[in-house]
Amino acid sequence: MKIVRAVRRSVPAKLLIIFLMTTVILLTLLTVAWGIGMRHHFTNKIAPHIVQYVDYVTRDLGSPPSEERAREISREVPVNIHIISDGRRFSSLNEPLDLSDVDFEDADDWRSNITSANGQIFAVGDLDDRTVIRTRVAEHTVYYEVRHNNFRGPSHHRKRAGNRKHRDKKHFPLIVCALLLATLAGCYGLIRRLLRPVRDIQAGVRKMGKGELDQRILIRSDDDLGELAGSINTMASDIEQMLDAKRQLLLGISHELRSPITRAKISTELLEPGATRDRIAEDLNEMESLVTELLETERLNSPHSVLNLSAVDAGDLIQSVATDTFAGQVTVDVQTGVTLNLDETRLRLLLRNLIGNAVRHGADANIKPAVTSRLEGDRLIVEVTDHGPGIDPEHLEHLTDPFYRVDPSRTRATGGFGLGLYLSRLICEAHNGSLEITSEKGKGTTVRAELRNVDG
Repeated sequence: MKIVRAVRRSVPAKLLIIFLMTTVILLTLLTVAWGIGMRHHFTNKIAPHIVQYVDYVTRDLGSPPSEERAREISREVPVNIHIISDGRRFSSLNEPLDLSDVDFEDADDWRSNITSANGQIFAVGDLDDRTVIRTRVAEHTVYYEVRHNNFRGPSHHRKRAGNRKHRDKKHFPLIVCALLLATLAGCYGLIRRLLRPVRDIQAGVRKMGKGELDQRILIRSDDDLGELAGSINTMASDIEQMLDAKRQLLLGISHELRSPITRAKISTELLEPGATRDRIAEDLNEMESLVTELLETERLNSPHSVLNLSAVDAGDLIQSVATDTFAGQVTVDVQTGVTLNLDETRLRLLLRNLIGNAVRHGADANIKPAVTSRLEGDRLIVEVTDHGPGIDPEHLEHLTDPFYRVDPSRTRATGGFGLGLYLSRLICEAHNGSLEITSEKGKGTTVRAELRNVDG
């Protein structure tokens, strides 16, 4: 029983059994085909020579055929002779010939049978292990049983496999091909069914790789593949719990940091005006911005993230952010009167990030960064273009990854902490949209944000 259970749980053992079964079936079919082919070859190539031999025996029997001579010939050579005439039946083995299993090819049309050199007509019948030849001598019908494998005694000592019709032989190659195809199809179906868990694992791992860690692989069987699927499910659960714990820790720390930052900002206002106070205030604002980005990033990354939707005039909102935060630093060309169901707070955060990046990286250019928007169906398209130094192509696909920076140093001259574009992408995806970045070295960068109208 242990061996049986081990085989049932082993994928290689199951595949080996399938291959063995397929091999046995194919060998059986090939053996039968070879046997039928040999019998067909015997009938078509060897039978005429046997008929010629039987013609000699027929002349030896005389006319009318001699029963005594028939007995002598049967004792000397592996041929059983049966003579039938006027209700009398003679058998050299003292056993009547059973013709019920003999198939004489075109027996009613003697002209289609074999004619010997002496003009004697012979009808050739086919049986499993012998050939039966019929001819007429005077008023007698003579049957000759020629064994394929030497004479072994009376026919009733061997089990007959049944009558195989000669006219069916021409269809046998087609039958063999059909059986081979059916066997291969069955083998393919069994292997495909056996490896179905592999496809389940592939699909599950693909979804988990996209971040869907709540995805679980269906366990179809208690074998190696089932155990592998269970292990992957356990791993996904562990990773999900670890990320949830990290998210909760990060949210907790971010919340706790807000209070001391607020107290520090208030205390800074009590200092004497000067460069030191301005530098401390700038650092505190940067810390507050980082905490805000961290909080928003984790909230949007959560599977239970919620958008605070409201009817927003996108053109007015873009114009407001550009004027209030970046007055005189950008040019604005927006489509007004466009009202969509969006999260206004997060849309403002998205615009501040994108426009702030354009202002920072295009500050040395002679042309101001440009902000444009338009409505395409139910999609709001916002494009922010700067004319700065541009970005190398190898960095473009990673710019929206968390904490990725083209310049690894964290200075005010080169940017923040690498969360701005990542948060922007999450905001776009939360609105069923996308964020695309194109850049040409020496000519500038364009960020295209697409947001769709969200049903409340």
